[in-house]
Amino acid sequence: MGYAQEAGNHWYGDKIYAVKNLDEFISSPFEDVVQANTGGFLKTEAYGGVELYQKDRQKKRTQMEIELKEFRKRSESNSSNNKKS
Repeated sequence: MGYAQEAGNHWYGDKIYAVKNLDEFISSPFEDVVQANTGGFLKTEAYGGVELYQKDRQKKRTQMEIELKEFRKRSESNSSNNKKS
């Protein structure tokens, strides 16, 4: 399975793939590179796509934690209201 961006056709298969920024590909955690590419963060040769992915992942995780805390507060509030009835 190829995770790099599509680069064109080749004689032994339908497509070949090219890594846009080899240094970033080599120096970053592989799972982050795969997820960054899947998420569309590695479409250019500009360095920093993996870092942008990591920041986006952290932002989403923080937002999820906030929403989970709010959900728990609402759930506890509803639970205590039901016990009073």
